[in-house]
Amino acid sequence: MRMKPVPVLPNAIYSTRSAAIETDKAGIELHLCDSCGHVFNAVFDPERVMYAPEGYANPLGASAVFQAYQTDLVDHLVDRFDLTNGTAFEIGAGDASFLAELIDAGMSSATGLDPSATDAELKGGSVRISARELTERDNGTADLLVMAISIDLKMAARHRPSRRRWPPFTCRSMATK
Repeated sequence: MRMKPVPVLPNAIYSTRSAAIETDKAGIELHLCDSCGHVFNAVFDPERVMYAPEGYANPLGASAVFQAYQTDLVDHLVDRFDLTNGTAFEIGAGDASFLAELIDAGMSSATGLDPSATDAELKGGSVRISARELTERDNGTADLLVMAISIDLKMAARHRPSRRRWPPFTCRSMATK
């Protein structure tokens, strides 16, 4: 599926209408990996995406519907996968509100990466958020891996008890890019 060019950074905040209209745009070309079912943008160029804590906003906490969804998801994950005292790692953590809620539900520590983040510790140090890149050292470091896959949807993959390795790109189609 191909889509016409859209803003490269859709959650940017602009000071003028003309700046918003003139923002960098790129097309979207969705591909399906036959081996794993992963859908990805084959023409995505990470060099064009420049996140900064200022001028970018993606908070979802103002939505009561989203808050209820997130709370239900956290409760389900912690209960179903027996994650009390476990660890979490989120890619695309935003403001780390999901990780903070995992701590409130009984997990012991959580780490989040988000290119728009400012390095910080929350919940008495139980939650760490950073703008750094995902690296090999992150492999197998958590009982729960969470990846934000759209504005209001999260996909979780359980990694306990084996703590198997999870490389930055698990899909063979993505690894060839």
